[in-house]
Order: sequence, then structure tokens, then C-alpha cells
Amino acid sequence: MILKIKEKLNTKKILVLLFSSYLLVNTANIYVFRKDILDVENNANINLTLLILKTLALFAVLFTAYIFISYKNYHRIILFLSSVTYAVGLVTQKNLNIAFNAVVCAVLFYIINYCFREPDGISFNFLNSKTNFAAVLIFITAAAAGYTVIIGLTCILRFRIFAAASFDFGIFAQMFESMAKHGTQITTLERNMELSHFAVHFSPIYYLILPVYMLFRTPESLLIMQAALIASAVYPLALTAKKFNFTNINIIFISLAYLFYPAVTGGAIFDFHENKFLTALVLWLIYFIISERYIFIYIFAALTLAVKEDAFLYVLCTALYFTADSFNKNKKMTLHCAGIAVLSLVYFVFVTWFLNTHGHGVMIFRYELFLLWHEDGFFAIIRNIIKNPALLLSSLLSVPEKLGFVLYMLIPLCFMPFVCRSLKFIILIIPMIVMNLATNYIYQYDIEFQYTYGVAALLFFLFLKHLTELPRRHITKICVAAACFSCVLFMSSQYNRIHAYDYVYYALEEDFVETREILSRIPHEASVTATMFIPAHLSKNERVYAVDLYAEDFFDYDTDYLIIDTRGLEDWSRYREELDLIYQKGYRLTDAGGIIEVFRKMPDIPDITDD
Repeated sequence: MILKIKEKLNTKKILVLLFSSYLLVNTANIYVFRKDILDVENNANINLTLLILKTLALFAVLFTAYIFISYKNYHRIILFLSSVTYAVGLVTQKNLNIAFNAVVCAVLFYIINYCFREPDGISFNFLNSKTNFAAVLIFITAAAAGYTVIIGLTCILRFRIFAAASFDFGIFAQMFESMAKHGTQITTLERNMELSHFAVHFSPIYYLILPVYMLFRTPESLLIMQAALIASAVYPLALTAKKFNFTNINIIFISLAYLFYPAVTGGAIFDFHENKFLTALVLWLIYFIISERYIFIYIFAALTLAVKEDAFLYVLCTALYFTADSFNKNKKMTLHCAGIAVLSLVYFVFVTWFLNTHGHGVMIFRYELFLLWHEDGFFAIIRNIIKNPALLLSSLLSVPEKLGFVLYMLIPLCFMPFVCRSLKFIILIIPMIVMNLATNYIYQYDIEFQYTYGVAALLFFLFLKHLTELPRRHITKICVAAACFSCVLFMSSQYNRIHAYDYVYYALEEDFVETREILSRIPHEASVTATMFIPAHLSKNERVYAVDLYAEDFFDYDTDYLIIDTRGLEDWSRYREELDLIYQKGYRLTDAGGIIEVFRKMPDIPDITDD
């Protein structure tokens, strides 16, 4: 035994285990003191002697295990696990601070590099030899199912605490009821008038999931379906990675990097939207192009175009990239990809004409920074950028939030989409520039909304493509780093949101249940004007309007009911003035609960508050 201990007395390994023990003790302190851990004043509550004793005690345990474990990289595994644990603990206390998160990930990267550095770093060769791709598919299926359950239930909790607004969930909940009843995308919420969603966005893709909605006809079913659709993108991603000859273990890390990717999970928790079809569809399109499955290429190009009028950009850029990539290599693929690029442009011209002629037009206002006051249209935008490209350059990082957005998009991918000797990768960066950066519409450069999904697919493909161009000794550690960074940024940006929805629901469950019961008593044939967080729960009603309480048009719709969300009302004197107007318009309070008051237009019905 003494001889065995002497053999294990390696100074470097002992120091690594001692440092790992220190990190784990500090991780425990994070969860004891939570957000106060980042305040120097809290150090008065930390006993240095006790900290040292805990570290030494934990070191004794780890060193004892080290003596009896023959694996040579035991110390590196302990360091890796303790570092990731500490990093996750830190960022959950410093929520949504990308500068802090970037520092944590930078330090973590150097630790991961040490732990997985060849030739003596952590290796998964044994696992690779024992793991086949079928096992990988089983793993990612379980992970995708877990993602669907966690994100789906989080979205349902958000809906049930009345935090899902009319824009956009109320719109789509009402629209799917219209599709189920009449086959049309009619809604009154989108513009507070009766119109088809096709007048605003060209999105026939919704009919693809209508049969499932017909089986489970509740707004909650849309949220579960959306979570499942987002999670399903892990399959084409894994299949593409296999095409690029990644090892099975690395495919698992890549899959985890996607499922934790903050720019995907952030928007997943925010309502329901057609853009969230894009990641899976674009990745399937790329996979079938790589696999040279021409029928499926056209099918998934068509499905992607059916998502929305601006989805043509993802199809166009993907087709142009592979046209350039296959040029002089595969003439047949070049011709097919060039054809798809042309078809996507033709499709965009058609849907633009349709929206301008039969709808409310394309939303050019999001790019008004490129337009003079009297100008309109995409051609004017392109003309102005050609005249003065400085306009485009100045727009890309025009506000600090855009830099934060870029970091959230690229840190989990170790900036690999930009690590390439060939410049054709820029073709696949164009959608990120157009959709997220070259705009002053704040929601398009925020990971909490729906404008990241097509871009995420292209960035993950570039991550895989450029990773294959690196020496093989670097691939595993970058895949591990990608999974870890995604996890760290997910915990920073989303964990506290998930926890908050759960806390609020169970703290005020009786109020929320009571509110749903009150709303269930509203006749489905009745028309309703309601404040913003109520209409999503009235999807069965064909005439529902979402209006702020003090808006000028609050009484314009002459509806049977007025429903007011009383949460957040601070100026009660102003509210009493609004109540006087409500009574003057002939409405009477007929129902009330913890968070809402319901008024019905029936003057002969006495107020329930009367004795």
C-alpha cells in the first residue's frame, strides 16, 4: 500500500486535485450565499479557516479515491467536472450578463484544453469502440424527449400564469381554432380586426401540424408540438455530423450543444411562432444536399419556403453555398442547387406580390435605417447599400445589445463558423447579417425571440464543416467545449426563467385556477375586449381584441365583454376613472377573481358588488 501511495505522489496531479477540491467547496458556497456571492461584502460571512479545512477534507477524499483508481487521467476528469460545476453555479447567480459569461467561458476553455489535450489528455477511444450510432440515436432521442418535456412544460406554466401575451401566442391559439373549424387562418387579434394570417405572413406550413392539433385541441398542445419540433432538429444535425465522420461520442456532445444552445432555448420559451420550424427544416435540407437525395432536397426546400415569406433567404443562401461548394466537383448537384436558388427567388417575388396586393405588405419598416423618408421596398434598400456600404457596416454592431447577441450565438460554437480558409462560408453568414444585425428592430437581435432559428441551423452546419478542417486532435475538446459553453449560457439565460415560472405558478396556483374557471364561463359565441395577457386563454371565441386598458381604442370594438387583468395596476385613482367610463358605456361587473375583473354589456344586470 505504501509503495502504491508513493507511485501516486505526482506533484502536478496532487495540485490539480487540490485545486479541484477548492473549486467544489466554492461551488457549495455559491449555492449557500446565492447572488450575494458576487458581493465583496458577503466575504464577511465566509470563514477562511473553515474554507481551508473543507478544501483539505475534500482533497483527502479525492486523493484516497485516486490511490485506488488506476485510470491515469483521473485528476483531469475531476478538474473538468469541478470546473464545469463551478462555472454553471456562477452564471446562474449572474443571470443574463453576457460579459461575465464570456469571461467564465474563456477561463473554462483553457481548463478544457488542458483536460483534453492530446496525447495525454482525457480520451473517449474506449467509449467510441463500444458505442455504435444506434446507441447515439437512442441517447439523442432520450435527450430530445427530455428537452420536449422540460421546455414544453415550462411554456405551459408560462401560459397558465397568464404570462403568454396576445402577441404572439394569442394570435396563433385563435388562428388554430379557426383552422380547425373552417380551414382558414382567420384571427381578430393580429391587427384587432378580422383578417387572415396570410395577410400578414405567408405561412402555409401551419397546416402540417393541424392534424395533431385536431387530436389535442388546446393551446397547450401547440406549445408541446413546438418544443418537439425544435428538439427534432437534433436528428439531421447528428446525421450530418455522421456524414462528416465525427466519432459517436463527439456526435453526442454536438447534440447536447444544440439542445442547450441559448439562442434556440430562449425563443422556445417565448410563445409559439412559425420561425421555430426553421432549424429542423433547414438542417434536413442541408443533410439531404450532402447526401445527394434530390427528391428530398426539393421537398425540404419547399417546406422551408412555406414557413414564411423571409424563409426564402435561408433556402437561397444554402443553395448558393452548395452551388459554390460543388462547382467543378459535382455538376448535377451544382445544377440542382442553382435551380433551387432561382426557385426561391421566384417564390419570394410571388409572396411579396401577394402580401402587397392582398395583404398588409412586407414589413420593410424593420430596415428603415437604410431608407430615405420617401422610399419603400427592398430595391430601395439594396440601392442605398450599394451607394454607401458604410450604412451596412455601421448597422451591424450599432448598439451594445447586438454584440451580446453575437456572443450568445457564437460562444457556444467556439466561433468555429468563422474559422475557415475559404470565403464561401460568408454566403451562410448573410442571413445572420440581414435578419439579426442589419436592422433597428430590437427583437431581431434578441435570443429570447423567434429570429434566431434559421440562422442557428446555418451556424451549426458551419461549425461541423469547419471543425472537419482542423487537425483531429482538436476536434474532441472543441465538441466538449461547445457542449459545456451551451450548458453554461443556457443556465445563465434560461434557468432562472424556468425556475421563476415554476415558483410563481405554485405560489399563486389558486388565483390562476380561479381565473381559468372564470374565463371558461365566457360563452364561446361572445365577443371580448381584453388586456394583453388574457386573449390567449379565449382561443375558442372568434371575436377577441387585445387592447391596453388606457388605450384610446379600448371601447371601439363594442364587444359583449370587457376583461381587465388587474395585475400591475398601480394608479388606482386612474383605474377608478376608467371604471366610471366602463359603467357609462353600459358594462357591469359580473365576475371577478384574484387577477381579473369581467364586465358584461348588459346595463340591467346589477353590479355584483351591490348589497
